[in-house]
Amino acid sequence: MEFAIVSTVLFALFFGLVGISLVEIGNSVGTNSAREGARQATISFRCADAQSPGGTPVSGCTSTAGPSDAYSTIVSTVKAKLVGLVRGAPVVTVQCLNGSVATPSPKSCDASIVPQTDLVKVTVQWSHLGVTPFVPGSSHSSSATMVIVGSGSVGPVAPSCQVTSSSFGTGTNPQVVTILGIGTSGTLTQSVVVAANTTSTCTSLYLTYRNSTGTSSSVPVSMSGSEPSFTLTLPASIVWTVDTYAMVFTDASASAVASVAPALTLVVQSAAACSISSTLSVPAAVTLANGATTQGSLASGLVITAATTASCGTVSVSFNTGTTFVTNLPMSGVLGGVSLNVLAGAYVWTTGLKLITFSTATNSSLGSTTLSVSPGCALRFEVDGTLGLAIAGMKMDSQNHLSGPVTLKATPASGCAGALVFSFSTGTTSVVSGAVSQVVGVYSLAVSATAYTWRIGTVSFSFTYASTPIAPNPSQNLVICKHNANSCP
Repeated sequence: MEFAIVSTVLFALFFGLVGISLVEIGNSVGTNSAREGARQATISFRCADAQSPGGTPVSGCTSTAGPSDAYSTIVSTVKAKLVGLVRGAPVVTVQCLNGSVATPSPKSCDASIVPQTDLVKVTVQWSHLGVTPFVPGSSHSSSATMVIVGSGSVGPVAPSCQVTSSSFGTGTNPQVVTILGIGTSGTLTQSVVVAANTTSTCTSLYLTYRNSTGTSSSVPVSMSGSEPSFTLTLPASIVWTVDTYAMVFTDASASAVASVAPALTLVVQSAAACSISSTLSVPAAVTLANGATTQGSLASGLVITAATTASCGTVSVSFNTGTTFVTNLPMSGVLGGVSLNVLAGAYVWTTGLKLITFSTATNSSLGSTTLSVSPGCALRFEVDGTLGLAIAGMKMDSQNHLSGPVTLKATPASGCAGALVFSFSTGTTSVVSGAVSQVVGVYSLAVSATAYTWRIGTVSFSFTYASTPIAPNPSQNLVICKHNANSCP
């Protein structure tokens, strides 16, 4: 009787200890298995996150649904460590992390991985063997994170069949084609040829095309040729609807074939669609008026033109002057060509390159051109005497000529490249010079002493730059004195 009572307690304690021991051993090897999986992942990380059995193929990693070779290798490493010590199959999750930031963030396990910097994290979930009331729950997990050190390859991870390059027959991408006749659906006005180069393991290749909303997709069409070159001329009988179509390379079952080539896009448009073949701003470069260096009105007006198709209707112009957003100014003209005049003083502009865009009521991005706005011509003007120094006055001789020659000099401060025209009045004669160009960066006009007859008083010299008058400043005045005057400024 005593043994029966004592043995019940002893056996309960014994089997309880066995259950707890199994749980502890299972959890210990589970933790170690996460570390072993992480060690394997540090040298076999490429495509290790392509791990969803039955899921969507991962581009550049596998051509069929299912886990990648790298992920399968990591799972095998984990299972080998757990064999016989857990219930059922463990759940393994692999994630690459950006190790160049203070808080590592997730990133793809692909060619962007930087060894010795980025990290890989392996998480293992398992159910322990022992079932005992002393250990709550049967599901446990453990994670291990390590620095990636390897090249990332583990056996052949590249897809067996892969598209390496693709193009339309014209070599353009995307290609724009037009529907025959007027309307939003129909056959095309030209043939469309699609070409693709593949790896040497592609025994066949098919093409499907899908519209932008994903509501329409063609059946796979077999491409002609054999590895590594395939071509397909889309049948002329296909009825297209105005839309943008993605060209997708597949196998016979319409499953996408892995591709490292840029996606081909076919834009199908209506023949009646409005388009602009050329745009122009005349002139294409202008300066600010009156020597302004940062902002101001333009030195000359603009004429903005566009060559359009006959179906455009009203075309509008929009631009940003730097101080004002000008939107939807209607252009005028006949079918095929429209224009808009912008007056020189209509807006305040800043310097820099200005984008001019064209639009209609149904198309907000019809085309564009640019206008370059530069600082205006700013000049420092002075009148020099015989010694080449600036003077404020000069006496006449007894013949009412100047007592010596003078030189009108204008030194550019900014934005001056054209010619100047000097003008002044001697009191008896109005003088307008010819075009004066810069010499060593300075505009200079010499006036000999006997060239003109002068009258006593103040002479105001002015000049015109690029057909734009620039108001004289006080340094452009010269006082003319009598020949016998006691003093002259």
